Amino acid sequence: MKDLRLAARRKGTMLSLAEEPQSTQSSLLRQIRSLSNAPGWARFFETYAPLIERFALKSGLSAVESQEVVQSTMIQVSKTIPDFDRAKGSFKAWLYRCAKWRILDTLRARIKNTMGFHRDKEGLPEVGGESWEPGVSVFEKLWDEEWEDQLKREALEEVRKKVSGAHFQIFCLYVLEELPATTVAAMVGVRVAQVHLVKCRLTRMVRKALETLRKT
Repeated sequence: MKDLRLAARRKGTMLSLAEEPQSTQSSLLRQIRSLSNAPGWARFFETYAPLIERFALKSGLSAVESQEVVQSTMIQVSKTIPDFDRAKGSFKAWLYRCAKWRILDTLRARIKNTMGFHRDKEGLPEVGGESWEPGVSVFEKLWDEEWEDQLKREALEEVRKKVSGAHFQIFCLYVLEELPATTVAAMVGVRVAQVHLVKCRLTRMVRKALETLRKT
């Protein structure tokens, strides 16, 4: 549950019970193919801007540079999304390339001669050392980690839309906030046994939703 707790936190806060349900990835992609769809673009930005920002920060950029990467990536997405074709590759890989090249442009502008980096066959930066698998791009590894956290957040959101507010609150307090079952029971006004039942049920639902998202 530790990974799930970390994924649920965004800038130190848990998923809000008051948040509006977000569209699925496929639905969002259909919406943003039209540049005039402001609500769709707003949801897309809310969903993927934090992912791109975290990716940029972990790639070594400053907070200001990371924000610039988010903006330039979104501009690139707006220009190329009409030509995106799932048959030619996944959305994950496509968005990764858009963000990666914006980050590389920033690094090249900051340091012309990137000390400590060498190029692999794909032209991506790598760092040597036992902590990294041979031939695995640093950027690709970071992206995979951030993408997995994104899926966990989306899985939580999917479950939130399917259960009662009280049950999701119990799950957040007991599993994500790690409060004692007795404390949660008193706060929500249920029996301790109910807290454990909700935890088991929603945990299964989150895992199932996560499996589905990974396959998709």
